[in-house]
Amino acid sequence: MRTITLKIPDELDDRLEALARERHDSKSAVVRAAVIDLLSRETPGAATAWVDHFRGALSEPEAMGDDRMEHIIAKHVR
Repeated sequence: MRTITLKIPDELDDRLEALARERHDSKSAVVRAAVIDLLSRETPGAATAWVDHFRGALSEPEAMGDDRMEHIIAKHVR
């Protein structure tokens, strides 16, 4: 794992330290989680890319008749 150095205002460091103490974790772990969260929102993940690739490629299933639906409900819903 790489080590990075960053400068943050004292107030932000105080808040970071308090959150780390509350979570029983290190400041590094809290910052890592925040960076992961930010990056996951900023860049599309593999799942999003996969869904986008197949969106519209599949047809909808045929509609089920009422008799078939009643059979499934009677068999599986209790």
